Amino acid sequence: RWGRVCKAAAIYFDQLRIFFFFLLVFDLDIHAKIFEPIRALQLANALAPYDPYFYEEPLRPEHIPAWTRLRSQMQVPLATGECLYTRFEFLDIIAGQGADIIQPDVCVCGGLLEMRKIAAIAEAHYVSVAPHNPMGPLATAVNVHFAAATPNFKILEYLLPTGAEWIDEPYLPKDGYLELRDRPGLGVEVNEEAITDNEYIHWQRTCPIRPDGSTGYI
Repeated sequence: RWGRVCKAAAIYFDQLRIFFFFLLVFDLDIHAKIFEPIRALQLANALAPYDPYFYEEPLRPEHIPAWTRLRSQMQVPLATGECLYTRFEFLDIIAGQGADIIQPDVCVCGGLLEMRKIAAIAEAHYVSVAPHNPMGPLATAVNVHFAAATPNFKILEYLLPTGAEWIDEPYLPKDGYLELRDRPGLGVEVNEEAITDNEYIHWQRTCPIRPDGSTGYI
């Protein structure tokens, strides 16, 4: 039952707090896998005592009223946006008061200029920006510069750039931060030969299958 899931999650995050106290911030990313808003709320309420940094994408983002209702009942900062395109879709959820934090992806939302426009809309509504950034070291270079120029920037998702031979010196964290470089442009050089030598790898979202064999919610 869902209540057991919420209880297990609460126990897990309670252990995190005991072990790390408040030296560590954490968020919970649901990847839009909860279909019913009431269940998303139940899980948020279970985690609220442990002060998560934010609660990411519990629902699909298309139905704004569901997000507005969910946010109005939660005690945890609510984040979404990695699946949204252009400033017009972000305007809908921001103006609808459906999120505390938005997460545009520079590879999806329309590029760096569009992302700056999205951030400006968010700033005018007192909404923070935490860019979605799993796409590799070149996207990270773009996001580092975006973050430095964005007053309402909150935090940047970051993956260590393993196997990224097509960037000369990828940005690496130092004491938990990524530092701007005194170099032209984005501060990195692209190895074009490495890009052309690598085979294209196709990726697409798979359909989740539940333990009983039934189709899960995409």
